[in-house]
Amino acid sequence: MQLTLRVTGPLPPVEVWERYALPARWPQWGPYLRDVELTAPRIVPGARGGCGDRSG
Repeated sequence: MQLTLRVTGPLPPVEVWERYALPARWPQWGPYLRDVELTAPRIVPGARGGCGDRSG
């Protein structure tokens, strides 16, 4: 699967990537997320994981 996303905002791309690359931080900026699990502390090739939301 390939996904392309383009957005604009007030933060520099490096800071935005750091927020995205560290799944443990996802619930800080995505309050709808309940938990995040990943086989590595950062998003890297080959890492696997999942997340749960607060809807159920």
